[in-house]
Amino acid sequence: MQTDIHGRVVLAPARSGTQKGTSGSDQEEKPPQESRELNQINEQKDVTSIHGLLPDIAYWGQKLVEEQEQMLNQVLDESKSPRDHIAMVDNTILTRSDFWSLGLEQDVDGMILNSCLKVIEKRVEHVFAANSHVTATWFPPISANPMEHLPDNAASLQWIIIPVFVPGHWILCLLRPQAREIFYLDPLSGSGWRDDSRAHPIRHIAHLLSPGPWRALGRNDIPGLAKQGCSNNCGVFVIMYALYIVTGTKCDFSEENMKQIRRRWCLHLITNFPMPSEEERMQARKRRREERKLQEEGASIKKMHSESISEGEGDMTSSGTGRNEEDALLHGTIEAAKWCQLQSFQGRCSLPDVLKVDQEQQKDILKELQTCSLMSEDERLMELRELFTFSFQFFSDFEAFCSEIMDNKKLKVYVCFEEQ
Repeated sequence: MQTDIHGRVVLAPARSGTQKGTSGSDQEEKPPQESRELNQINEQKDVTSIHGLLPDIAYWGQKLVEEQEQMLNQVLDESKSPRDHIAMVDNTILTRSDFWSLGLEQDVDGMILNSCLKVIEKRVEHVFAANSHVTATWFPPISANPMEHLPDNAASLQWIIIPVFVPGHWILCLLRPQAREIFYLDPLSGSGWRDDSRAHPIRHIAHLLSPGPWRALGRNDIPGLAKQGCSNNCGVFVIMYALYIVTGTKCDFSEENMKQIRRRWCLHLITNFPMPSEEERMQARKRRREERKLQEEGASIKKMHSESISEGEGDMTSSGTGRNEEDALLHGTIEAAKWCQLQSFQGRCSLPDVLKVDQEQQKDILKELQTCSLMSEDERLMELRELFTFSFQFFSDFEAFCSEIMDNKKLKVYVCFEEQ
């Protein structure tokens, strides 16, 4: 007899029933030729493949072979450059510093947490994993429309994974539209989320997906679900909660297993999502541009005039103030906002939404913006740029802004005006 995560008796399905089959369009799971360590891993190939990701303590605790240990130690070596590109999941480049946050006893970074959740999305049928940098905009004060980020078939999905970062802590929401169930999971709290301002938008999403009463559950409502102790493992708990619950598996891990779990996740990402060569990335960008061109033919696109100090479209360049690329855009946005607040414009002026989130979320958004710029991910790039964009109702105000901020102050900003 087997019970599900709610303690109900169920027939035990075969594990393979929850796995996605491979096709010619799936990412090829082969290591790059230059990585000799990956080529030597044969003994455990079955458990490092994407479908070998098992919600089972035996998997997380399995001893690694020598070559795997050497590869992990090399990736997690803190004496090496944090900017080295190690892996790529769905066009998101993961650097060595991302892997440090997951593989070492550090706070898990949003980039690699999102990548782990995307792996779960690939591993299990009818699952969508939202991006934590996007979900941050769903809550006050931005209160963006979540439905613009969810897929068109969201109401028919089995699970929607929603990671949420509050200052210094990761929490998780799982939506189960078919059963009208909402899971509010906080690794530190058994009764659900402590901040109702974040729970309210989730309830709104739920009722848009499936009108009617929804059942709300917390960590205490799931038998055996592990609790975080006095540690910085909240991000790992969120990943593991998502994996175990969407696969219908009873929790068999605890705080004591976190070191092994962290390393196994790193190995899984390195093995299944190796960094492609520059030539492969160029070919992929070319294919995406051609696909977008076909999609845009005949489409009605709202006209907006936009301008930036960069000579190349959307390139992250130095502002000329001695700041590095990471600081230039955010610095310019903040300084330009201060200037706007002192002006009396003829029409409406909307300040960038990125100014409404905390500093940690700003850094995460900027980091993803830079990654998308590098990968020429135009669709996602435009979404992120909108968070940094000043919007003016009238061209005269737009022109005055550009003259002062971009021509005189030489600041890096994004700005647009509404065409009348």
